Amino acid sequence: MDKLDKQILFELDVNARVSNKELAKRCVTSEPVVAYRIKRLCAQGRIKYFYTMINGAKLGLLYFRIFVRLQNTSPEAESEIIETLRSSPFTTWVASVRGKYNLVVSVYAYNIEHFSKLYNALTKKFDKNILTKNICVVQEVGAFGRPFLVGKKSGMEISVIYGGVPQKIELAKTDASLLFKLSKNARASIIELSKATGINPETLRYRIKKLQQVGIIIGFRALPDLKQTGHSKHIISLYLFSTTSKRLKELTNFCAAHPNIIFSLSLIG
Repeated sequence: MDKLDKQILFELDVNARVSNKELAKRCVTSEPVVAYRIKRLCAQGRIKYFYTMINGAKLGLLYFRIFVRLQNTSPEAESEIIETLRSSPFTTWVASVRGKYNLVVSVYAYNIEHFSKLYNALTKKFDKNILTKNICVVQEVGAFGRPFLVGKKSGMEISVIYGGVPQKIELAKTDASLLFKLSKNARASIIELSKATGINPETLRYRIKKLQQVGIIIGFRALPDLKQTGHSKHIISLYLFSTTSKRLKELTNFCAAHPNIIFSLSLIG
């Protein structure tokens, strides 16, 4: 990847719905070059996909993170477990990791009872493969940019805090359809979204803006293949004792200001 590719990738991670015209202006190049580079980055797998950041708490959802240590598990069996976990519509993320745990899973649920049913359904088949587990409630998530892509030494390019106390905002059928389509491709054009949802373009623009204003949509991002940018991904877990809200805020601010930290999560459990 050359300097222009990295700059385009960085800008798309800040806002995946930025227009080619605006992106060309930020990257000091032409619209045709930007369009070609984005297409090439996607074809090469350097951009995996474009995703919409949705605050589940605004939809009345609780956010859980499950840490799992496996036992008596072959690589094939682990792959099967991962695919089973990913198959649930309430699973938002599954990662295979090394260290104390083998898997980290993020799940949304309407309440504790719903989560219990989801968890039991997901793990029943593989109970014999689970040695230990730790279930946490996600209290708050900080989402930051990837300034390391362009060699920046500080963060704060994106600083979005979401989560908190669930407060269900009733979605109109059109909004639910729009969110679903945007979750599949955050960079889909208004014309593409209009054809897919049957909603006229002007209404779509208004609905997207409204969903952002009420805090349901909190951003549009690109997911890069970090291996192809020369980076690897790590999860650091800190167990804190007698921590005040002020100290937690300071820690979150530190994470936001660090160029290599992408997310921070405050967990209970």
